[in-house]
Amino acid sequence: MGMFSELKKIEEKKTEVKNKPVSDVPPVKSPPPPVQNKTRKISAKKESNEEENITSNITSNIALVYFLTLSDKQIDELRDPSNDVQTFRLTEKDKEWVKDTAYMLSKEIRRGSVSQTDILRLSFLLFDKLLKTNKPEIIRIFEKIK
Repeated sequence: MGMFSELKKIEEKKTEVKNKPVSDVPPVKSPPPPVQNKTRKISAKKESNEEENITSNITSNIALVYFLTLSDKQIDELRDPSNDVQTFRLTEKDKEWVKDTAYMLSKEIRRGSVSQTDILRLSFLLFDKLLKTNKPEIIRIFEKIK
């Protein structure tokens, strides 16, 4: 009997959280992207890197405005249902990040939910735009990875 009452309490708490008005819920921060390289080397050029980071951040912010501007056609393509199954090889950290991010974004949007597939499809579209404008830099990154 004790286990049933515990389960009932848990379900009641879930229902309370679900029925809580949106204004009472603080905005949820998305988790940081996964870091592939576990060991980071500290560079002797730390000061010059900080200056480059400031310039890079400004450039990144300008680029984000461009990349996050999608045409109506691109939005419609993202609305198309995905029917084909594809298997991706991800690290455990990547997999958890996609799951956590989809869950947190689903809590923040007003209608529907965000699936892991939605995140991957949008990332493909954004990567395609990035590749068109920054191909040499992307190739350099892939060469460093390999």
